[in-house]
Amino acid sequence: MLRGFATILIKELKELIRDPKILVGIIVLPLVIFPVLGLVLGYAVESAQEQAQRATLVVVNNDGGNWSQTFIGYVNQTMNVAVISDTTPQQVVSQNLLPEYNSTQFVEIPAGFSQNMTQHTNGNLTIATLINVYGVFQGGGIFSNIGLTGINSIVNGFNSN
Repeated sequence: MLRGFATILIKELKELIRDPKILVGIIVLPLVIFPVLGLVLGYAVESAQEQAQRATLVVVNNDGGNWSQTFIGYVNQTMNVAVISDTTPQQVVSQNLLPEYNSTQFVEIPAGFSQNMTQHTNGNLTIATLINVYGVFQGGGIFSNIGLTGINSIVNGFNSN
């Protein structure tokens, strides 16, 4: 069944190599396009990493208790943190505080967080007040959701600990 396959394959390959249009499309074009694509994507990833390193997470601490300080210390181990006290999320946005810290997201620790966490760790069935995460939507790019995912993983890590 496959007796003449090698002969036909060699004939077809010779025919493909003789046709300059196919030679350019199959061999030369990918040799040019793939390195250019690699450079463009490498630049995009590098610029996203640089922005992530310069970014600071703004923490609005409306609690001031031991557990809020523990959370701030935990977050400060993995990223730059700027702490603002006694400010509502609406004030953070209206006073345009995020660009001052090169940030697009902030975390609010609400009042009563430490008290509820203390009651919860003492064995009382108290639902601790949640830490609120806010972000500014700037566009639907490939890397637009990476920062929020990182903050969520930090908060989940604190919850696990």
